[in-house]
Amino acid sequence: GPSFLLIKVEPSFDKSTGRVRHTPEEITARFMKNLNPSKG
Repeated sequence: GPSFLLIKVEPSFDKSTGRVRHTPEEITARFMKNLNPSKG
């Protein structure tokens, strides 16, 4: 799978949205699972 993914973001924070509570490893696992759902 991909070893590097560049995503452009802009600095902003909306208190109603909250912060990301997942670790980078959890985000990677979730992303990879959704690329190939049959392996999840």
